[in-house]
Amino acid sequence: IPLVGTPTASDLSGTVQEIHQFAETHGPENVLLFFCDRPYPSSVDLEQVQAVRSFKQSVQSEGLYRPYTEPSEFAELFRQQLDMAMNEILASDQFSTASVGPQNQEVSLHPEANSILVVAAVAERGQILLSRMLAGHELSASGIVFNKTGDQRSEARWERGLVQLQQCGLIEDLGNDTVFRVTHDGYEQADDLWNILLLRRIDLLQTGEYDYVNMNQLLAEPVLGCKILQSVARERAAVLAQLGLLELVPSDGGISAVRLCDKARKFIRENVSLVFADLEVGDDE
Repeated sequence: IPLVGTPTASDLSGTVQEIHQFAETHGPENVLLFFCDRPYPSSVDLEQVQAVRSFKQSVQSEGLYRPYTEPSEFAELFRQQLDMAMNEILASDQFSTASVGPQNQEVSLHPEANSILVVAAVAERGQILLSRMLAGHELSASGIVFNKTGDQRSEARWERGLVQLQQCGLIEDLGNDTVFRVTHDGYEQADDLWNILLLRRIDLLQTGEYDYVNMNQLLAEPVLGCKILQSVARERAAVLAQLGLLELVPSDGGISAVRLCDKARKFIRENVSLVFADLEVGDDE
């Protein structure tokens, strides 16, 4: 009877590895493990028993361990811990702070808002321009026009994204609703969005599981009409490496190549619902 699972390169099993990764990311105080102390059946795998005991010993000192014997006891313990956790959350300020990062968004940004923000974040002074002309409105950043001027549906769609960014505090109006600038919160959100865009691009370019993607290849094609700046790519790649999502090949100039770690593919899947809108300039009706 398997109790822990198949060992991995770094842990007793994949389950144990995921528990450790969660504790590292969210803090060990947010992890609680319940172990059943009922006798093992005679057919149990002794190696698995020893693996469970080793794991128990490793977490007991961290305060993550709660034993139980009967299912009713487990239900009571779980309810108690859940009540305690909810009381801590309600007593904190977590409900008064809106997080707009892709990992934990209270406000789900429109695809157009995501696209405007990532382009504006690499624009000079982080500025966005809304030009109102007789022929129609033109929304642009870094010299890139997002909407199809004169197409009222296109104009309305992209201006809705602009308004949402302003409402979320990710951009600010510099005057007359024509010039906007990315805020500090906006840059932080844009960093998260660029992380996802780069991981998706690397995933597309990485032909084999263990193949590397040359940085020049990564920078060759624009994203949403915007050329990926080498400085942005290197900065985001370094952050992703620290998060255990990318493996880097260093060079004298900085980074020569990258490849996805297993954790990155899971991260990409978890953020598959994050959508960016393509530019509509020149599109046919």
